[in-house]
Amino acid sequence: MASIPTSQQHPDTAAGTKQPNRSKVTYTRKGSSKHSLTIVIKLGTSSICDEITHFPLLSTLSLIVETILKLKAMGHRVVLVSSGAIGVGLRRMNLASKPKELAQIQAIAAVGQGRLMSLYDDLFGQFNQPIAQILLTKNDLADRTQYLNACNTLEALLEMDVVPIVNENDTISVSEIRFGDNDTLSAITAGMIHADYLFLMTDVDCLYTDNPRVNPDAQPVLVVDDITTLRERVSVATAGSSLGTGGMITKLIAAELATAAGVTTVIARGSTPQRIFHVISQPIRHAGSASPKSEPSSPVTANPAKIGSEEEKLPLHTRFLAKDNPMVDRKWWILHGLHAAGTIYIDRGAYRAITNASQKSSLFAAGIVSCKGTFVAQQSVRVVYRSRDFVKKDDDDDQEVVDANESEEIVVGKGLVNYASHEILRIMGCQSSQIIERLGYADAECVIHRDNLTRVKLTQPDRCTDFYLSSHNPTTLQDDRFVITLDSMEYRRLVSEAHLMVQEFLQSQGYKDALVAFEREASTVLEDIPKSMPTPKPLLEFLTDNRMSQLHSQLGQLTMLSEIEEQDLATPGDDTMPNRMDQVFKGLHSSNIIYARTVDVVVAPTWQDLELDPEMKSKRVPALVTSAADRTVKFTLLNGPHGEDQAGDVFKILTPHQGVVLDMDFHPRHPELMLTSAMDKTVVLTNTITGDERQIFKDQAKFVVRARFAMDGAVFITGSHDHTVNIYKAQPDLDQNNLPRYILDKTLTFKGAVEATCVLPSSTSRAPTVVIGTRNDNYLYYVDLTTYNIVKYNMNINKDDWVSFTPLDISASPHNDDGYLLVSTDSPTGRQIMFRTDSAIQLFNYYGVPTDGFSRPRHVWHQSGKYFYVTGDDYKIYRFQLGNQPH
Repeated sequence: MASIPTSQQHPDTAAGTKQPNRSKVTYTRKGSSKHSLTIVIKLGTSSICDEITHFPLLSTLSLIVETILKLKAMGHRVVLVSSGAIGVGLRRMNLASKPKELAQIQAIAAVGQGRLMSLYDDLFGQFNQPIAQILLTKNDLADRTQYLNACNTLEALLEMDVVPIVNENDTISVSEIRFGDNDTLSAITAGMIHADYLFLMTDVDCLYTDNPRVNPDAQPVLVVDDITTLRERVSVATAGSSLGTGGMITKLIAAELATAAGVTTVIARGSTPQRIFHVISQPIRHAGSASPKSEPSSPVTANPAKIGSEEEKLPLHTRFLAKDNPMVDRKWWILHGLHAAGTIYIDRGAYRAITNASQKSSLFAAGIVSCKGTFVAQQSVRVVYRSRDFVKKDDDDDQEVVDANESEEIVVGKGLVNYASHEILRIMGCQSSQIIERLGYADAECVIHRDNLTRVKLTQPDRCTDFYLSSHNPTTLQDDRFVITLDSMEYRRLVSEAHLMVQEFLQSQGYKDALVAFEREASTVLEDIPKSMPTPKPLLEFLTDNRMSQLHSQLGQLTMLSEIEEQDLATPGDDTMPNRMDQVFKGLHSSNIIYARTVDVVVAPTWQDLELDPEMKSKRVPALVTSAADRTVKFTLLNGPHGEDQAGDVFKILTPHQGVVLDMDFHPRHPELMLTSAMDKTVVLTNTITGDERQIFKDQAKFVVRARFAMDGAVFITGSHDHTVNIYKAQPDLDQNNLPRYILDKTLTFKGAVEATCVLPSSTSRAPTVVIGTRNDNYLYYVDLTTYNIVKYNMNINKDDWVSFTPLDISASPHNDDGYLLVSTDSPTGRQIMFRTDSAIQLFNYYGVPTDGFSRPRHVWHQSGKYFYVTGDDYKIYRFQLGNQPH
């Protein structure tokens, strides 16, 4: 067990004083030779809650939790860096977008953080795993003692077998003390605890040479030895989500921070966290020790000639090799743990002396040409060299001066100053022996001692985060597209003006849906404006010339297509399919709706019914049955039995489980029997008339995601993430209420977690059968429900064993004679596969539904069997005609 420094340990930050080295007294870095690893997993907002509705994505969170628990079972230590407080808070407060005022945003974060931790506690609590909440800002790390205490707290929690969950403290953070994004925060956390791995979970498989969604020739980058060289060869022009603050460029910055601290960093798809196991099964390699087949300091693509045998066998991911000689703890803290309070500009001589690896000089007053900002002694400042100073004559005194607007800044590093800003302005340019003459005292010989100076090497400092650039300096891009750089207040004013013009036009023309969407996205853009922003020339021309007439002319040429799209959703010539929204049921649940279906529910007669028929025992009414994250199942009238005004009324609420209900079905012969499965690992059979829980089944070890009746209710099937399918059979005799009771008859174990099931009706050529789809497997399993014989069919057209997608929804065509089996997948291409039933023959592949790695597509057949409908990630439903592309 690593020793923990006591809180009495106070570092001496005076120049020239021997500094305590925490890495020598507190932690021991675990190398690849040891079985136990320290792993940091970063989970972004887009993985936690939906960007528009802000409902939590329980399926993704569940996979992450299961992965963390399995890692711990293997003996590893895991820290989770999680976003999502503001997103969850917006859902709790029923707000469509973030407020504009900082105080309101922080209040929303305060509401959401508690809900977020409650969600994590529920998920981890299913396995009795304790968790801890750690909220950080830059101010928490600005003091060396506080920084050490934060490190010690994390270490103590890990030693106590607790899973720390780290997030930025959005409740009190302001721009000056924010980390900016959780990619950066995760890198800081990984460096603090000397982690072996940092996993940045995102919505793509890996880093590509270009945006794969735009360029089909983009190649994956598998191993990165030198991030500086990588930036010159690949494109990172991908933005983060509307709720998140990151993107691919922030992940490169995080990788640079972490690898400098000796942490191997991996970019991988968040929806498949099991890839972590493949990555950590390989030996830890360091920069400079790459495979001989790969070129040092170059991106390694998916060309077999350039990949070592280890990378060929692993699922797609990008691995950033850790530095072989990581930065010592104190230097790393100065560079990444402290907020720069100002900037010191140095001349060419000081630049050469500081950057000389063999010399490692301190910064003296003689090499300083100016400073910016207000700071005191022992605060952190940036050290910057202007590489192209433009010297001109001053008309008043004929002296040469430096024009800062005609120079390019190179960030040299960060350091702790021995003098305040007002003192530096008096002593800059003078020799050390002259300091006492200028000030009347000399606290130190140098301005920044070499032990308190950390050097960095950046090729594009103007595009990096506040760790490298002061937030007080405007960014100037050398690009003809940009003509001016504005601070955040001026830029916000101009953008707000443009937004107002667009909103007024949309409202005047009646574009209601477009107006709602624009207002939602516009508010997000305004909240994410950085400290300075290069303003596009077209925006400036538009605002300054007030070309409103051009906007009217261009937008006036657009045709409103919403009504046409709604009409097109209906099946041609089919009056049974509605072509527009008819009813909206609001307030059914207090949280995310997980499952919904329509069914004729058996209910007890009302007093009005008994007046008409005193002998009536029960009746059936059409209802919408929904389950939600609030753990309730609610029954809502679709058509009121005593008037249309009752439609939408909730007439029954059941809570059959301690966890969230994930699936449900109703007995085909006894419709009052409801079968439900849930996250609490149970299956419950409930009498919906009386509300009694008739039977509770606790035969599976993880979430039970599927529950279906088969064979006219003679059996029912459940599927779980514990890789099992249970088959229950009805006992021969009915109970006193003439209802069946069930016992477990068979348990089938599969390679991966069960995600989809489909009960096929019996026919003359086939016994009653259930089709099973699982993760980490490329087969569909046909299980005979009478003999339990299993036949499997390879979903890959080439019949190989490469697993490139998971079946998330399976259904058979409504007409048994058609013999079609439809499979919706999590493929990034939005792939839907139509199989011939009882075979591996792929009749057709349907593409075009927007999707990503976090999608959970669902589909439904039209009653004619000629069409099916698929949910997309753009909040639309896509209709496909058999054999054709979407309509």
